[in-house]
Amino acid sequence: MGEPHVISALTDKRARILGEIEKAKDHLADLQDQLAHIDGTMRLFDCPPNAEQKPIRTRPRTFNRGELTRLLFDLLRQHGPQTTAQLRDAVMDRKSMPSEAQFDIHRRVFKAMQRQEVRGAVRREEGDGGVVWGLSA
Repeated sequence: MGEPHVISALTDKRARILGEIEKAKDHLADLQDQLAHIDGTMRLFDCPPNAEQKPIRTRPRTFNRGELTRLLFDLLRQHGPQTTAQLRDAVMDRKSMPSEAQFDIHRRVFKAMQRQEVRGAVRREEGDGGVVWGLSA
């Protein structure tokens, strides 16, 4: 048999995951009930629900409008020219983001800097560690 502390930790983790699964099942049942009520109400108005309707995908907003750009400018003013990776790490640190978001935030930082480059607000230089961004003079 394995180490008791390892077995205990795995048992606790398994129980937590089972709890999350139950919570997700309950949430799914609530959503299905809500959808059934909406479909019933639509039928009352002689408007049958569209079975082919595609769901609207939503994702939580990580940044408010313009927040990422303001944060990037603040970082460039405080620390001078930085690589996309340095900017990404600073943004993730300031927003207390999990490491799983690293790829998405890197892409978003790069795209935001590209938009600012087109507007003439920042300049891009190729450096040893990748693209280095700095404020335009």
